[in-house]
Amino acid sequence: MQLLPTPYFARALLNLTTSEDTAKVDGEAFNINDGSPRPFWDLARTVWKFAGHNPPRNERFFNLPSWFVIGLASFFEWVFWIFTLGTKRPYHLGKQQAEYLCFTHTYNIEKAKERLGYRPKDDFERGIRESVEWSLEHDGWGKKLKKASV
Repeated sequence: MQLLPTPYFARALLNLTTSEDTAKVDGEAFNINDGSPRPFWDLARTVWKFAGHNPPRNERFFNLPSWFVIGLASFFEWVFWIFTLGTKRPYHLGKQQAEYLCFTHTYNIEKAKERLGYRPKDDFERGIRESVEWSLEHDGWGKKLKKASV
């Protein structure tokens, strides 16, 4: 039985690199997609689109200034702290969560290209569509969404 040559990225991830290769990468995290950076909220909307969410045509989004959102979350965190005498903390929407929502999140594969020699084969939306379809079918999400009438 003849073994096929192992691609560079597989050798790097399996810690099989040699001295002439670049640094070992086992244990590191990599973003893998089609190579075009995308904001986090675009990813979330794309997943919902392929899961069957059809927003009404007149649906509107309002963007609140980040200073307002963080200030409001801080205020309510203090109110919560006062009423619980400092024994509890709001974990669902505190200042930390508000700050996280205000960040710009992008997914970029430059590190994977440089360190692993990775080159994308499929476009991003096709990969997301296939992932969502698989999840709806095999993870039971299709039944859960139908049951919830989403």
